[in-house]
Amino acid sequence: MNQQQIKYSEQQLLLPTSIERMKKERKKRSNMFSKRRATLIKKAQELHRECDDIDVFFIVRDRRSNKIWQYSNGYNPPTITEMQSIYPLPVILRPQDGREQSPREIPPSTIIPTALFHPQNGHYYAPTNYTSAEAYSD
Repeated sequence: MNQQQIKYSEQQLLLPTSIERMKKERKKRSNMFSKRRATLIKKAQELHRECDDIDVFFIVRDRRSNKIWQYSNGYNPPTITEMQSIYPLPVILRPQDGREQSPREIPPSTIIPTALFHPQNGHYYAPTNYTSAEAYSD
């Protein structure tokens, strides 16, 4: 019996149904995930072995089954509250934040007249016995 002589009912048996196709794809995806997870753990162990001064911790979560795999070399990461106390939130400045402020002017008490500087070995040094109040008094 050649391909053209196959009846319709037999032809359906030869083609995988959508459920069988889904099962094969799921199994393929599961095998790929298992292999990659194993490789990731091996690489993490290798990294910890080769670099003694680092700690390795990671979590892998499967969103479909909600399973969690965790690897650690003994290090437990800080909690969220500990992270907030260790690393405070950064101040984020945008370009429009700088436009709102006027240019900062240096107050006159911090300006030291150049007459107080005298050269030493080609460099100008301010004498240490003067204060800014004495610099403006004549």
